[in-house]
Amino acid sequence: MNARLAQHDPPMEIKDIVADLMDGKMLLNLLEVLLNTTLKKEKGVMRVHKLNNVEKAMDLLEKQKVKLVGINGFDIVDGKPRAILALMWSVILRFQVQEAMQETVTEETAKAFNVEKKLLDWCKDRLQGYESSITITDFTTSWRDGLAFNALIHSYRPDLFNFDDLETTSTHARLESSFKMAEKYFGVPRYLDSSDIDVDKPDKKLIIMYLTEMYNCMEGTKARERKESAINDTELTVDNKEAVDGALHEVLDEMDAKETFSQSEHDSAVDSLNEMLNEVESGLSDAEQKKPMYDQNDYVDLEAVMKQMEKQKAFENELETLKSRTYEVLDKGQSMIADGVFQKEEEEQFQSRMDIVAERIKSLLEQCQKDRDRLSLERTVLLKQQLSKMLDWLSKAEQKMKDDPDIGTNYETVSQQLEDHQKFQEEVGDVSMVTIVLGTDNSDPGLDDKTRTKVKDVCSRWPAAWNWCDDRNQKLTRALIDWQKFRDEELLLLNWLAQKEKTLKEVALTDVAEEENVKQSLKLLEVTQSELNEQEQRLQRLHQLGEDIIEESGNNDEITKEIKAQLLDFDECWNHVATRTLDEKEKLINTQNKMKEMYGLMGSVNEWINETKGLMKEYNEDMPLEDQENLKKRAEMKLEEKPNMQVKVDRVNRLGKDVCEILDGPSEKAVKGELQEFNDRWQETAAALESYNDKGYPESGGDCCFMRIIKRKFKSFS
Repeated sequence: MNARLAQHDPPMEIKDIVADLMDGKMLLNLLEVLLNTTLKKEKGVMRVHKLNNVEKAMDLLEKQKVKLVGINGFDIVDGKPRAILALMWSVILRFQVQEAMQETVTEETAKAFNVEKKLLDWCKDRLQGYESSITITDFTTSWRDGLAFNALIHSYRPDLFNFDDLETTSTHARLESSFKMAEKYFGVPRYLDSSDIDVDKPDKKLIIMYLTEMYNCMEGTKARERKESAINDTELTVDNKEAVDGALHEVLDEMDAKETFSQSEHDSAVDSLNEMLNEVESGLSDAEQKKPMYDQNDYVDLEAVMKQMEKQKAFENELETLKSRTYEVLDKGQSMIADGVFQKEEEEQFQSRMDIVAERIKSLLEQCQKDRDRLSLERTVLLKQQLSKMLDWLSKAEQKMKDDPDIGTNYETVSQQLEDHQKFQEEVGDVSMVTIVLGTDNSDPGLDDKTRTKVKDVCSRWPAAWNWCDDRNQKLTRALIDWQKFRDEELLLLNWLAQKEKTLKEVALTDVAEEENVKQSLKLLEVTQSELNEQEQRLQRLHQLGEDIIEESGNNDEITKEIKAQLLDFDECWNHVATRTLDEKEKLINTQNKMKEMYGLMGSVNEWINETKGLMKEYNEDMPLEDQENLKKRAEMKLEEKPNMQVKVDRVNRLGKDVCEILDGPSEKAVKGELQEFNDRWQETAAALESYNDKGYPESGGDCCFMRIIKRKFKSFS
């Protein structure tokens, strides 16, 4: 092929037969040389452009009587090696044999002419005289040792080497020598390598191709010389090129000599082909039923289209297996027909069925291609829309990255920042759409260069922007959680402090005169004091949460200042409650003790007053003298007790004064009233006792009651 392409203007070269033929351009270049014409080629790189080039080349080949059974344009564009090699073999065989044989073939002889037989006859004819070393029976193993190739060259140029010397050389050396000499002295292109022939069973087609080229290079000139000198020989001319081409086409289908088949072989072949055709016809019917049907309304978004493309691809994968099997069956059927297995009527029936099968598989493949192209176009439109949206979002994100705003200094600010940031992230749309864009295969032939550039741009910029957004979202979320914990602890501690402030206010109003009220207040203070330990731990947690926020902010000055100010306020409030609780408790206990002491002393004094008053009421002038004496003694004892009682009264008044300073409102008034009544009774009783005389009546004068009693005693004694 490269030998032919070297004749192109400008010269061309195939480096990879599969990759270089996929777009159809090189195939059209080859046909320009073979057909001596100029062909227009699609310049686009999309699949549809490649397919148009390949289909155009295949149409031209069919017009040149090149049979393309089992080969279609989709396989060539998809780079299927089997299809491409089969196509190249058909082209090489068709045009190489035509160039070698066409000049000496008429329409009459071409139809019956067997290329394989002519080549074999030519080889045998040229190798007469070499029978002792070479036996030619086929186009495979007869050529393996390299002697036959060398013999052909030697038959034309015996001066080049001594043929007998070849007996002692290796197979590899013989083959290499023959290929080099053929190329050097006869211009035969070196299509083969020794490793292609030195195998158990060399490829028949390769050897026929190479021998045809040798025939063309070695015999063409000699045939023309014989034509000029042999005046009386029957001249072979070509009157109708199209007819010869058709005849050659039929000859190419008879490359393998037809064999004679027995009835059992015939019947087995009929059953086998029927069974295979039934199989593929059933498979085609299933495929026609399963083929995805799409509605225009299905193309609503990129994700839906991608899912439809996946369904289409899954169907095409199944169809690929069916296609391979179908073409395999068609190849086998054509081989059977070419081998003459069937009778004419059977051949026509099978050919008709195979043509229908070929048309059905072709129709399915074409429809699949249309569906794929339609989906690809819709995918491209939606992809461009999503790309535009993502590029706009990327620009905003990159600006935010550049600005890098600080995290807020309080719960409300951080909450608003997180809400705004999440809204911004949501602007990018469905994450699955983003995933689809980022997963786009940039080598997809359905994408144009501009779209590929945008995809590449998005893919290169996206990770940094999205990672920054995700990282900031995490930072804001952590900050908000920390602030929320801090705020929750603040609220709990604040509520407790407020309750305790209320409790302390209520305790401050406790009526210490009421023992039950004092007990209840003391109980409240005990509960508050026990809760202080628990709340101190909460205060410590609040401090730790505050430190976490400061650390998370990177020791931001504004945040540090705000947190420390709030913590200081809570420390002061907590200390205030703790101090007041202790003070109130101590005050209540002290007041209660003073009240108990005061009322105890008052009770003792009141008891003395009551006894003294009762003693003074007992005196009667008619009392027996003995009773009078006894009463006097008791009065003297009360007089002796009076100074001690005065100490108690003074203590009561001091305690009363202290208690009244603590009390307020009705309790203070009540206590003062009790003290006033107590003091009045004491003064009255004390004065009455002082003025008490022997008869129980107070007398005028300044003598105390004791002196009056003494005077009366002395008077009575006298």
